[in-house]
Amino acid sequence: MGTITAHDCDGFFASFSARAHQKLAELAPSRRDLRDSLIVYLNEAPVALELLRDEMEYSGTKRVLEVGGGIGAVTACLAYLGFDVVALEPDGLGFEDMLILRRAVEIALAELPAPSGSRTILPIGVEDLDPVAHGLFDVVFSANVLEHVGDPVLALDRMQAVLAQGGVQTHVCPNYAFPYEPHFFVPLLPFRPSATRWLLPRSMTETGLWASLNFVTAWQVERWASRTGVEVRFDRGVLAEALDRFMSDAVFAERHGGLGAVVRLLQRLGFIGLVRRLPAKLVSPMRFTVQTMPAAL
Repeated sequence: MGTITAHDCDGFFASFSARAHQKLAELAPSRRDLRDSLIVYLNEAPVALELLRDEMEYSGTKRVLEVGGGIGAVTACLAYLGFDVVALEPDGLGFEDMLILRRAVEIALAELPAPSGSRTILPIGVEDLDPVAHGLFDVVFSANVLEHVGDPVLALDRMQAVLAQGGVQTHVCPNYAFPYEPHFFVPLLPFRPSATRWLLPRSMTETGLWASLNFVTAWQVERWASRTGVEVRFDRGVLAEALDRFMSDAVFAERHGGLGAVVRLLQRLGFIGLVRRLPAKLVSPMRFTVQTMPAAL
């Protein structure tokens, strides 16, 4: 047991996605915005699963923690593939739309055969992780979540505390050492990204989304790893992979509006090849893995 394959994931989402859309239409027939959100979440789920391919294939790990489970689609696929998965996803005030989406997902999943693994969603934040209460995990991962936690260094500490000996953390998120904000598609002041708010319209900077940003950088992650005594590896070429998606992923391209035209121009001019060679800690997004040493024999 253990290897995630593209065929397995594609098969699961082919069976599940249509059901989820149907159930959401029944739960919220007038909410076109929620249907659009579901399209985006389901489109990003296979991308999040890409984070786990190496770890699952080569380490044979089984117990997995997802920080920021969203609508639960990624955990659902992992459970159907045989992994025991726990996801963190807060609820309560401000999460009402997410609860509707998750309800549609749960109803759709109930129509599928029972998974071979297990799946639990905990309504807590990463700061509440406790190795005694929640146990240890072979893999801890997140996709575009680390930039929204209150304190990214504290979050990494908490995730490391529930990591089993020899386990890995693997995350992808913006790197604000690169002066660009991908949620709002705006440039940022170099070295002082949070100060950009004084140059932007209040309609943008007074939103909950802007308030949630912590402007995490690769340098913060590197300093944390050094202090903690663990090894961190940043993957090269992640920005180029994201730019390639403009050509192959229509949903992704539509979300980013006019940026697609800029990317196509860069491709014609040959700049994407140069982007692939940029140092991983200077571009955004960043994808990194934290490795702990296995227990001594």
